[in-house]
Amino acid sequence: MSQPAAAERPSSVGSHWLVPEEIAALRPVTAVIRVVQDRARTGADLLRTLDYIPEIVTAEVLDEDGSLLLRIQATEPARIEAIASGLCRQSAVVSLDVTRTTVVLSKPPANGEPVGEKIAAPRPPST
Repeated sequence: MSQPAAAERPSSVGSHWLVPEEIAALRPVTAVIRVVQDRARTGADLLRTLDYIPEIVTAEVLDEDGSLLLRIQATEPARIEAIASGLCRQSAVVSLDVTRTTVVLSKPPANGEPVGEKIAAPRPPST
């Protein structure tokens, strides 16, 4: 597999990587879904449902109101809509907020380097 041309290589900012549009277009569609639950219900059915959604990358509980914050990665936007629609039908769900996201910065994986080269940060001028 050949490396991307210089114009397509990610640029580094500190320990993060700027991702050009050409490379970002090949990545999965991502979204953050905030699920507000009915406090009178346990939410056990909702949590069991999450086990059957392989596109969920992370699921976190927010401190302020017990809402769930889900990060989703799917191969196409329609799948994110289908997941949101399915979650809306859960009896414990009061409301749902879906926000699509775009990768701008990405940390290199711990076990390898991302595609492209990391560009060294410029050195401060010597005095």
